[in-house]
Amino acid sequence: MRFALRSAVMIRFGCCAPVRASALLADAGFDFIELSSDILLPEEPAEAFEPVRQNLAAQDLFPEVLSLVLPPQASLIGPDLDRGHIERLLRCTFERAGAVGARLVVFGAGARRDLPADLPRPSAWRQLKRLLDRAAKLASAQGLELAVEPIPGSGSSMIDSLEEAWILAEEVAQPNVGVAAPLAYLLAEREGYDALIVAGSALRHVYVSDPDRRPPGESAFSYRPLFDALAQANYQGSVSIASDWRSLQTQAPHALQTLREAARLAP
Repeated sequence: MRFALRSAVMIRFGCCAPVRASALLADAGFDFIELSSDILLPEEPAEAFEPVRQNLAAQDLFPEVLSLVLPPQASLIGPDLDRGHIERLLRCTFERAGAVGARLVVFGAGARRDLPADLPRPSAWRQLKRLLDRAAKLASAQGLELAVEPIPGSGSSMIDSLEEAWILAEEVAQPNVGVAAPLAYLLAEREGYDALIVAGSALRHVYVSDPDRRPPGESAFSYRPLFDALAQANYQGSVSIASDWRSLQTQAPHALQTLREAARLAP
């Protein structure tokens, strides 16, 4: 279901969880389930994917958001980059994502972009930009948006801040490319909530959890500043809970209610 902020911003709430949790999440009131894209078996033939498609179609929630997961050997930058292989993987992933009702694919930790020691950062940036531009075109053909997620905490990773993700999306300049904001990383890296406002219309997706990846509502952590910032940014996208659960069945309803209440109180 949709939940309206006072500013008329519409937020859709989802949860990163396995397919089997779909009915439970639907009963709790979530709008969608977020899955890893490797469930689509992009390296397998169509006949292997068909049972997956049928299973997802029978679930209570559509996987509106997919987190891109590529094989470990499929690096997106560096001398070993195999553009043909990566393009085939992306094309198949996006085609199948469209077939199961997805609208957004997140380029996060599952899409390797470690900076090789012998590759200058400007060269790696150009490689990543070229690849994302091509990915955007492939995704657009399936009606999908892409969101670049920063991976902070490691100097070896390209795009380790929301600002960098935003700059890359701006340089690619494709209308279906934006950024995904992991709340825990924003606060840990001290970019803060203002980074969401700066991202503005480029913001496509937000990940939330309490400290230490606990579900929302499991601590005294307040989500009011987050939804205040989203309201200022006129955000109309999706928010996924990315937490470690003791019991999804008992914790998920309270987690969702915590977020809804914080959104309701936004200015």
